[in-house]
Parts: sequence; structure tokens; C-alpha cells
Amino acid sequence: MCKNRSLIQINGIYLHYLHIIQNEGDDFLVFKFHASGGHLFNLCILCHMKRSRSYPAKVLLFGEYTVLQGGAAMGLPIKNFSSKWQKGGFGDARVLLPFYYYLQECCPDILDLDQWYYDLQSGYFLQTNIPARAGLGSSGSLVAAVYDRYVLSAEKGQHSLQNILARMENFFHGTSSGFDPLLIYLDKPLVRNGSDIYGVENLELTDLYPWIMDSLEPRTGHPINQFNRNLLLPEFKQDLVRGTTITDQLIGNIIRQEIDQVWQGLSALSQWQYRHLGFLIPESLKQKWEQGLDEQTYLIKLCGAGGGGMYQVWTKAPEWPAPLGQWPHDLLRF
Repeated sequence: MCKNRSLIQINGIYLHYLHIIQNEGDDFLVFKFHASGGHLFNLCILCHMKRSRSYPAKVLLFGEYTVLQGGAAMGLPIKNFSSKWQKGGFGDARVLLPFYYYLQECCPDILDLDQWYYDLQSGYFLQTNIPARAGLGSSGSLVAAVYDRYVLSAEKGQHSLQNILARMENFFHGTSSGFDPLLIYLDKPLVRNGSDIYGVENLELTDLYPWIMDSLEPRTGHPINQFNRNLLLPEFKQDLVRGTTITDQLIGNIIRQEIDQVWQGLSALSQWQYRHLGFLIPESLKQKWEQGLDEQTYLIKLCGAGGGGMYQVWTKAPEWPAPLGQWPHDLLRF
């Protein structure tokens, strides 16, 4: 990556930086310099900046809340939404400045923050269509993108990498596990089981179709706060043990491609969430949730924190279930 400066010296000649121009996907740095005889020239230098990749959204297929009690979780990068670095104006980029200032304190020896600050001033921003507060990894995508573009020396160890990404994402969540930005950065399904994280190769969901559905109910407040209050109740903590067992078995069924058991596990998980995490389900959705459990043609579960926003719907057929026709939806692409 080029280290841009307003004034640089090459072979004894001082070049004054003017601006960047783009042509056919390449970035050119434009300088001016004084030649002999007092002539003033502009000089364009091709700058091979790190080309931008696309950073996917993510879903936590299984493990909402039970992972907080030591259970397993499975995350999946999805292609339905994504983020990518783009060149705009400073007005587009300035929203990232608070995160930049945080990283100055958090990770000054890990990231090329001088370069990022220069790029921010030049108008580089992360263009995204990932909905915020929807459980789809909008902050994780930003963290992965910043790390990928500006890391000074990429960390090879997965646990160390996760810790770095967690420190970066703490800016958005107070305390982050780093799991979301890790699976987005690696762009592959991951399973988290305690302190172990491992990839899932060739994930297939034969004859099963997972969807995301917009509940059309905005997520208000912080659902985790209600969850933490419920943890003070002994019976709720006991209920979580059952939910953790269901989730762990379901993840094992997915990995082993035991499709019949997967649907049974999904049904048990949907039923458990409805009974014990009902405070995370909008009233407008509860009757349809029950209908899915009764008819077994579709099943609804949480997608992230709940309390509004996105939910997951699972079907055995590739068609969207008619009883849910009023809600916006999209088949997961991974």
C-alpha cells in the first residue's frame, strides 16, 4: 500500500501531493514538481493500493443466547448483503472518524492508521447495504473490512486474530467475542464451542431452506438486558440448560448431514424459544410462530438478539410459506 504524504522526496526531487484520480479501477496519485528553468509539471504515479474485496453479512444459524452460557454456536457468512470500500467525499467518510479515534487507542501497532486517516480525508468509506441492528453483522463487516485493508502484518493464529477483532468490535458492543468479524473476514462457516472455533467445510442443507424475514418491528432497547434480568431467576437458568442441549445437538446434526434429525431439532428449538424467550418475539409474529409449529410446514426462530428486526424461517420446500406472505423475506445465499 502506498504511504501518501503531502510532501515526499524521490531521488532528490521534492514532490507536492495534490489529489487522487481514478481510471478503470486504478488509483493514480497526482503530484506537482518544479523542473529546471522554473517549469511546473504535474506527475501521475500509479498507486497499487490494496484492492477492495466484498465483505459479506452473516447470520448466527444457531446459538442465540445459549452460547452465552457456554453452548455451541454456528455462524454463516451470507451473500444477501455486503460491504465494500468506495471512493466518495469526506462527508461520506467522516462517520467513521469516531471508530478511527478509538482504534488509535486500541490498536495503534496493528493497523496502518496514518494511511486510513489519509484515505478518510480522501473520501474512502465503506458502502454497505447490511441493515443495522438486524443481527446480520453490520459492525462485524466494518471491523473485518478495516482490519483487512489496513493491517500492518496479518495475524496467522486464529485465536490471536479473534482477540484482535474482538478488541476492535468492542467499540460497537462494549464486549465482543470477535466471532462475527472473524467469520466475515475468513468468509466461511464457523462453529464456536467453548474456546474452540473451527471451520465447516462443504456445508450443505439438503432439502432444507433457511430464510431471513423482516418482522417489520424495529428492535427497541437492548434485548440482552431483559435476558440478563431473567438469568436471576433459577427456573430460567434451568430452562437454558435444555435450550443449550437442543442447540448443541442440532449443530452436530447439521455437520453430520443428518437431515431428518435437523428438522426435529429445528422444531424443538423453535418450540423452546417460543416458550422461554417469548419476550424476544413481537406480538405480531407469535400467532404465525405457533402456526408453523402446529403445521410443521415452516419453523421460525431468532436471528440474532431478537426483540424485532430479522428472524429466521426454515422450510422443507423452496417456496415461501403462504401464511407468512405479508413479511419481506429472502432465501439465505451462502
